[in-house]
Amino acid sequence: MWHADDIADCLHAAVIQREQQLREEQAVHGLDALSEVQLHPLLAAGPSSAGYGVLTEQPYPRVWSRSTPAKESLPDRRDRQRCDLVLVPRPGQALCDPLAVRKSVARHREEAAGGLFESLATTHDRDVESAATAGVAPEDAYWLEVKLITQHGHTHGVPGPNRSYASELRGALGDLEKLNSDSRISRGGLLIALFSESDAVAEHDLTALTHVCIDRALPIAFPSLRPTAVQDRIGNSNLTLCLIDLRKPPT
Repeated sequence: MWHADDIADCLHAAVIQREQQLREEQAVHGLDALSEVQLHPLLAAGPSSAGYGVLTEQPYPRVWSRSTPAKESLPDRRDRQRCDLVLVPRPGQALCDPLAVRKSVARHREEAAGGLFESLATTHDRDVESAATAGVAPEDAYWLEVKLITQHGHTHGVPGPNRSYASELRGALGDLEKLNSDSRISRGGLLIALFSESDAVAEHDLTALTHVCIDRALPIAFPSLRPTAVQDRIGNSNLTLCLIDLRKPPT
């Protein structure tokens, strides 16, 4: 049910609307003054208006922690790596968390240990799992990582060229590789919000980044690019949303 072009369109619509609001307000600061975290709710409003459910900061289903937890223990939810935005088919739907399912089963067995019904604990595991798996399976959601990159930005409040621009572009692919490595994620992508001097600069640099993805054998579709003219306040006159969609082969 997930179409990258449709997702890119609704994200783009939210950006256009906010840019127009800033122009009408004659705001001192533009979209390029936002932090990456501040950009998330703005972007989330697009899929939400299009009828999708949007969840923020959801833990990865398989990549539980940066360090491998001890075999005898399960990691705490707050220690896990998280995805910026997760789209589900309808508003109000929850996301099933495989770790929560495992914890529910483990808790059930612990409570039954030493009791009269200990021998039946494993028999009831399926019932416990069924109750815990209510919600959208990770495979049925769309996992979206967001990277904000500016050709010109603010350093200690002073606008100027971003000297880390090239390295930030290359580094963005780390999130795409993280999505690709999680076996419970079937669909997802990396959204790069790139502020630049011009549409031509963005297209050139994002095309080069696409070739890096191919060199790394990442299973991607051709990126969906959505350029938008923004009011130039610090050297950026263009915002391009680039959705690099993962097309993972079925397992």
